[in-house]
Amino acid sequence: MARIILFGDSLTAGYNPEEMFTDELTRRVQAAFPELDVINAGIPGDAAEQGLQRIEEHVLKYKADETNKLEVVTVFFGVNDLALHRDVSVMDYQAHLKSIVEQIGYDKVIVFSAPYVNQRLRFQDRPLTRIEQFVEVAQTLAGELDVPFVNLLEIMMNDTRRDDWFQADGLHFSSYGYEELAKLFNQEIKKKREVL
Repeated sequence: MARIILFGDSLTAGYNPEEMFTDELTRRVQAAFPELDVINAGIPGDAAEQGLQRIEEHVLKYKADETNKLEVVTVFFGVNDLALHRDVSVMDYQAHLKSIVEQIGYDKVIVFSAPYVNQRLRFQDRPLTRIEQFVEVAQTLAGELDVPFVNLLEIMMNDTRRDDWFQADGLHFSSYGYEELAKLFNQEIKKKREVL
């Protein structure tokens, strides 16, 4: 059975303070691609650097499996990298992201930008100007490497219901947020599989 890996942080894992982790994103992607094995490799708190440290265990080991082909890897880091208390530079984020994409392979990757976060609640640790900087370097990198890129910040900023994407913390996604995110994931995965 061919595989899709969802690689990222708590937004990929599906963090919920009451349930700890949900499978909302995985469940919705799996429903769209029942013929594939969807693996969630999201770890709460991870920045791209931590993703890079665990890439062998959570992604690359599947690349070597000849029986169950690894078709697509969604790469969704950034929201922790850009948090001011993490002190990650834009250039370090770009370097980590580049290494992740190169190790997985250009033909398999879809890069998702850092999302919008509720600025009324999260301005102090994740100001919009900083989010924009991280999105810009990710978009530039994806263009240079010729890999699909989804500007989640732009999509969310243009959504009149953007605040509905969030749980009460203004950072982690609600059911509505995961519904919208899964639509984007599924659309991009479908496009990627068509060119494989």
